Amino acid sequence: MKALIYISTFLLLMSCGQKSNISTAESKIIEKDSLSEALNLPVSNIAFKQYVVDGIFLKGKVRLFDNNLKSIGTLEIAKIAPVQILEKSAKMYNLQGETDNCEKANFLKVKYVDKDYIVFGQDVYEINSQQKFSIQNEKEEKLILFPITNFEMGASDEDGLTSCDDFSLLVLLNEKKNQYSLMKFPENEDIHDMAASKYASLFHDDASEEKIYKVTVKRDTLIIGIKAIYQEGGSIFNLKAKLSGKLPETIISDRVRFETEEELKKMDEIR
Repeated sequence: MKALIYISTFLLLMSCGQKSNISTAESKIIEKDSLSEALNLPVSNIAFKQYVVDGIFLKGKVRLFDNNLKSIGTLEIAKIAPVQILEKSAKMYNLQGETDNCEKANFLKVKYVDKDYIVFGQDVYEINSQQKFSIQNEKEEKLILFPITNFEMGASDEDGLTSCDDFSLLVLLNEKKNQYSLMKFPENEDIHDMAASKYASLFHDDASEEKIYKVTVKRDTLIIGIKAIYQEGGSIFNLKAKLSGKLPETIISDRVRFETEEELKKMDEIR
């Protein structure tokens, strides 16, 4: 009888141990599955900060995201149009599957045609209000020229030079017609590669820094005076744009080079 009791007790303890082991195993599986789900959740804690500036959407598709920064489709832009930028993410990010550092950009919260959207920084451009130039053509139409820059990685970040392209597209607004247009890349450009931009641009990368210093118009030609500082020396030149056609053709002319520090000081005095 005692032997039977011992055997029953032993079997009972074995049974409890097996149940305990099964419960532990099940617990580990659940924890693992929960961790997997957590790792696959969309990022929703990206910090935005106020950044209120005027912007531009170019013609084409603009990618849209929800509050968890999950892709929810695209917005079709029929023609170049203004947009109000409201907020900018504190950091830059790659879209899913992309690892190229030069493809990183901020996320932006914007208002377009009275609706709010979250977009990726490659698809929206900030207007450089410090480089706006206004002039009248012979038809007494007000023309406004300004550079625009998107929010992708530039020539440098907090760690130093990035070797990424960095430039601003040039936009021309005919205020009377409320018509925006880009301009063709200069046909005789001999410093910058067209691969960076197929449109007329101001470059501000690790090789040069270009800025507009004056704008005039003569007949049907817009003449954009540009100063450039290079790693060694600098230059002044005109970017001439034919105003006929939807996409003005451009050409570089009248370039004057400055090599020494004294010459660069003289270049800076030219207005």
